[in-house]
Amino acid sequence: MRLKVWLTIIFVTLVGIQATRAQIIVKPISPVSYSNSSQIQGRTLAQLADTTVLPFWDDFSTSSIAPNPAKWNLSDGVYVNGNMAQNPPSFNVISFDGLDSNGTPYDSESTIRLLDILESQAIDLSQIPSGETAVFSFYFQRTGYGEKPEAKDSLRVLLKSINDEWVRNDDLVLTGTGSRDIEPFQRINFPITHPDLLHEGFQLRFENYGNPTGGFDTWHLDYILVDTYDLNITDWESITDHAISRQPTSIFKRYTNIPFDQFFSYSDSIFTNPEFVLYSLFSGQNNVTYLLSVTDTLMNSQLFEVPQNPNQLPLEGINDYKSYSIKGLNMGLFSGLENRDSLFLESKISYLSSNNQPPYLINDTSRMYLNIHETLSYDDGSAEYAGGLNQSGGEIAIQYTLPTQDTLTHVDIYFPRFLPVPTNKTLDLIIYDNLSGETGSTLRRTEIFMSSSDAINRFTRYELSRPVVLPQGDFFISLKQATNDYIPYGLDKNTNNWDRIFFKPDETWIQNTAEQVSGSFMIRAIFADNDYEVLASSSLDESIHIYPNPANQIINIKGDFDHLLLIDLSGQILIESTDSQINVSQLRNGIYLLKINSKGKVITQKLVINH
Repeated sequence: MRLKVWLTIIFVTLVGIQATRAQIIVKPISPVSYSNSSQIQGRTLAQLADTTVLPFWDDFSTSSIAPNPAKWNLSDGVYVNGNMAQNPPSFNVISFDGLDSNGTPYDSESTIRLLDILESQAIDLSQIPSGETAVFSFYFQRTGYGEKPEAKDSLRVLLKSINDEWVRNDDLVLTGTGSRDIEPFQRINFPITHPDLLHEGFQLRFENYGNPTGGFDTWHLDYILVDTYDLNITDWESITDHAISRQPTSIFKRYTNIPFDQFFSYSDSIFTNPEFVLYSLFSGQNNVTYLLSVTDTLMNSQLFEVPQNPNQLPLEGINDYKSYSIKGLNMGLFSGLENRDSLFLESKISYLSSNNQPPYLINDTSRMYLNIHETLSYDDGSAEYAGGLNQSGGEIAIQYTLPTQDTLTHVDIYFPRFLPVPTNKTLDLIIYDNLSGETGSTLRRTEIFMSSSDAINRFTRYELSRPVVLPQGDFFISLKQATNDYIPYGLDKNTNNWDRIFFKPDETWIQNTAEQVSGSFMIRAIFADNDYEVLASSSLDESIHIYPNPANQIINIKGDFDHLLLIDLSGQILIESTDSQINVSQLRNGIYLLKINSKGKVITQKLVINH
């Protein structure tokens, strides 16, 4: 599947600049083949996979990009993500809009039509116990951070009857409002009582109808559930679950990744109190108990674990959600690690519940990976928008600050795919000491070629013509374009470093304001040592064997494991799999991390790819 991003084109608002430049334009992303999910269409009841027994439940918290095929027979055009909805019941939602599975608009005509489809596997409703009824429920949100559905747009739910026909019920047809206001998630409850629906091949089918010309008319779904309830219960709102709604923020005040050679020059002020959002799905007042743990994943050693602050407020019943803050770290926790060349940290929030029951426990833990190696970055690795200029000679600069001297070798940039493609893709990558414009302020200038990303949130690495030795203090990474076409850069809206963004649409640099652009551009400073060697885990379980390493085309994982992630050194998850054989032929040469979940433990191993 492809990256479905709703794009904001940003023009800098300056005194004296024509009003036509002072505007924000929202457009869908361009076509790009990000699809990696198998789509199965047009199957009859007899051709479905094994029937799912109750409860049928998916909150998408363990899915990435595409929904779980063990639960969903068809996922055409939908997109699992953790960034486009606001305050969902659980982390990750599935989103619907006007783009197909390859990111291409369904049609060039704006006539309302069928767009994305999500269809479940067969669910067995033939054995409902006496005195109980089956109930189907889900949460939905219009718009979120996407584009609003108008009153003529709709999201519809169809139910598969015993006659192999899709049945529509007016109670399961949602329409747009046209409002730009951010509305909270709402829950729909639908008792399944008609005899024609109580069969072993029952299915759910979600369809959205809207504008097929781009990423418009956005809907988000979460927490889809089919289960049985006592007939005497008339209120099916309450589900015995708390869920983490938003992953923890960074342990660092500004940055998401810090170079190792700079890390120990910072004071405790670099750290901040991480925050996360917890959502309650059942009634009553519920005390909140949780832990933050930080683990060095390469050495499998825990650096930090702290319980809740007991003074924070409890959750107050159904659909209540609150943000919780946790005591920050300090440099003393990293004492004795100064002789390493890297730290790969897992920041984990674990909500501790005495009320939760399977299968709802899986959304009680959320993880964020932080790399202390070679990257200095503000963004979290995920773009919700794209931002840029459309003026020849225009520049965008990002300000960074070093606590000690270091050598800048590369710059990583995320260019999301976008139409129309600029006619001139040549850019000047410039490193400034300051933005005064005085002679000597330019430290390095390198001509680069804009390379649109070939995968979701994947950076392109650009090597400077010569490395730049930077002293302690500020420096600026600038990109200057030679075209009036729009040049898009990934914009992360979940980390807000607006004051580190500068624009130069003519001859004058202007510091950005929060009203103009909020977020962080996905432009990263890289301080790469040519002779570095990342340490491998010293505690790799002998029952797990990874070969060959270095790898060329295929890697094999021998031994029992549940799940693995392949992550690059920027923290981006590139492959998520349960297979024992992984194709890495499409990955660039370099060092990666394999995180293998085996018997309740997470094993981390360095992987070198060399084609």
